[in-house]
Amino acid sequence: MSKGSYLVTHYLGHPWPLRNEEIVSPLLAGLAVVTLITGLTMAMVGRRIASRTAAASVS
Repeated sequence: MSKGSYLVTHYLGHPWPLRNEEIVSPLLAGLAVVTLITGLTMAMVGRRIASRTAAASVS
C-alpha cells in the first residue's frame, strides 16, 4: 500500500521524500505480520470452540 501510494503520488508529480518511505514501509510490514498472526490464531480458536460446542451438545 505504501509503495503503491508513492508510485501514484510520483506519477501525479508530488512524491514524498524517500526517507519517509523508509520509515513507513517497515511499520506497515510489521502491522501486516501482526494482523496475519492474529487472523490465523482467531481461525484456530474458532474451530476449537466450535468443536467443543458441538461435542457438548451431543453429550
